[in-house]
Amino acid sequence: MAEKQSIHRLGAQMRSLPPALQSLVSYWLQKCGGRPMPARASAPVEELRPWLGNLAVIEISGDERFRFRLSGTNLIRRLGRETTGLDVDELADDLRRQLRAILTMAAKAAAPIVAESSVPLGRATYWYCDVALPLTGPTGLPAFVLFCSYPVKQT
Repeated sequence: MAEKQSIHRLGAQMRSLPPALQSLVSYWLQKCGGRPMPARASAPVEELRPWLGNLAVIEISGDERFRFRLSGTNLIRRLGRETTGLDVDELADDLRRQLRAILTMAAKAAAPIVAESSVPLGRATYWYCDVALPLTGPTGLPAFVLFCSYPVKQT
């Protein structure tokens, strides 16, 4: 079975997100403080503790490359391996395509992105709800993305 994915900007459907993702988006919105997105420095790892197992901090390079700076242990099943220190392009093709689409949209929109993605594992297909939240660097442009993913169903 091929992977499937739907991606869109966060809107009224925030109430349909899993509670953990709702609270992460609320945290991100609070950190915005009237700006379009918060700075990476305003989201220290200690404050991200409630989501760390399902969270990755991904750095954006100017040439649209994405590198995992931190990756939670619960993401190993979602991404197929430990990813801390890896480029997104080092993932399996289907996962690379899914994640690049989400991250690219978050970086270009400079806004929260929500996706529902399927990952076939053996005879089962696992569905994940993913949120990508951009963070600025010193230039004020998106330099990082908080990527958080929770399983929502299995078929």
